[in-house]
Amino acid sequence: MAPPPPVLDNDFDRSIDPSVVRIRSVEPIRSVAALAALQEMLTSMSLADSDYTMEGKELSRAFTLRFHGATGLATNRVRKLLGMQRENGTWKELECSTTNNGKSRLYLDVDKNRKTLRGELISRKLAAILKAAHPDKDIFLKKAALTIY
Repeated sequence: MAPPPPVLDNDFDRSIDPSVVRIRSVEPIRSVAALAALQEMLTSMSLADSDYTMEGKELSRAFTLRFHGATGLATNRVRKLLGMQRENGTWKELECSTTNNGKSRLYLDVDKNRKTLRGELISRKLAAILKAAHPDKDIFLKKAALTIY
C-alpha cells in the first residue's frame, strides 16, 4: 500500500486557538441571527459587546465567535459558553431564523484543525463499519482521543 500524499497545507496541523468557538448551522443563516441566538447566554455571562467578535461571511453556515482578553480569560469564557449548552442534564437546542423565515439548529464546538476533523470523520466511518460487521458487539467511539473500543 502506497503512503498517503503529503499535505501541503499549513492549516491542516495548525495550533488550536483556545479563545474561539466554532458555530455551525444546518441552513445558511445571517451572522446577526446567529449572534442573536447566542445573546441570552452571552448576556448571562456579563459580557460587553467589546469582549467578543463574530467572524464569517454575512450569510453562511459557519461562523467563528472569538473572545478577547488574556488567553486564560478567553479560554474560560469559551468553556463557560460551551458548558451553558447543558442545563439540568439535557442539551439546550439553539435555533435561529433563516433567510426564508424557517428555523435552523446551531451547533457550538471548540476550535479544531483540519487534522482533528479528518481523524474524527475517519473514526466515525470506521466505527460504523465495525458495528455493521459485528452487530452482536457494542462498539464505542471516543472522539476526543480518536479511540474505538
